[in-house]
Amino acid sequence: MKYLGSQERETNRLVLKPQTMEEQKYLWEVLMIPEVNRYFLTVPPKLRDKLRDWKKQETYYQEDMKHAFDKDVFRWSIFLKETGECIGRLSCQENGEGIEDPSIRDVGWLIDPRYQGKGYGTEAAYAMIDYMFCEVGISEIRTGAAILNPASWKIMEKLGFIRQQETKWIQYTFLDAPVEDYCYHITKEEWLKKKENLSCDKSFKKKRRVTHANATVCYLKKDNQVLMIKFSKKWGQVYAPPGGKFETGESPLDCILREFYEETGLTLIHPKLQGISYWKDSSEGIIFVYTASDFKGVLKTVSKEGRLEWISLEDLSKIKQFDQNQKFTPYLFQKKLFEGKFLLDDSCNVLEYEIRNM
Repeated sequence: MKYLGSQERETNRLVLKPQTMEEQKYLWEVLMIPEVNRYFLTVPPKLRDKLRDWKKQETYYQEDMKHAFDKDVFRWSIFLKETGECIGRLSCQENGEGIEDPSIRDVGWLIDPRYQGKGYGTEAAYAMIDYMFCEVGISEIRTGAAILNPASWKIMEKLGFIRQQETKWIQYTFLDAPVEDYCYHITKEEWLKKKENLSCDKSFKKKRRVTHANATVCYLKKDNQVLMIKFSKKWGQVYAPPGGKFETGESPLDCILREFYEETGLTLIHPKLQGISYWKDSSEGIIFVYTASDFKGVLKTVSKEGRLEWISLEDLSKIKQFDQNQKFTPYLFQKKLFEGKFLLDDSCNVLEYEIRNM
């Protein structure tokens, strides 16, 4: 094992830098968010009040940062390459469970909740782990994550960590009772075998030709209200805009004009392409998202899919929609096109996503 310190690392979207005092108050503020610290800190619960007081913590951080560039320290702050914003931190420290071999390490990371769900945690962890195995030369990582914290252990499994049969009960600082943790490990040899098939955005990389399940939807606006379908049975009282799948030979515009008329009785006039949303679960597809404000015809009372309702623009982001649709709702009725990429579970819940204006 070589003691190389926290060398700066760069990924497609991130820069991992040795920590400085400049970003520590921000990272402390993130750490004090309950959804972040719930399954993160393991110092004695009696220290809770001290941890919540920045004036008391500042001295600790100042002393800690004196060693940030030491060669035996492996801790980074995570920055967005595009904006320079700090969004989290990660580390690879000695395993504190009576293991004397310094080449057997533990890992940890936290991401500001505002930036979660975009794959940043996986991307940063991949870069750190690859550095620790391939350049520093550690032999193994042993770590764990609360069973009730799938956001953390799903990253581990995506990166090839192996879940052990045994579990451990851990007393986290800001919880009143111990919770059960999954235990994970991965060796250097296992990492080298798996890394070629791993990538922080593997789910979005094209490995072969695929057949997409393409569809269209349209958000029709009238008097500051949007026409939506409230599904009665199929999806369990969830709202969605009218639309549907392509038929043979159809273009996106052909598809939405036909589907919208079949479901509502209305003919759209000059619908505008607002965005393209790519999704992937066990299959994958593209949704062409349209908006419109002009139409003709008489609205049906009930669609074949459910009840048609006019929802105010103000309430559109509040009603229960499919998770993917909920995420791109703020991009509707804007001048710019958007492109979304969504990784979904089998219940159509979003695991990771990225949306950008085109």
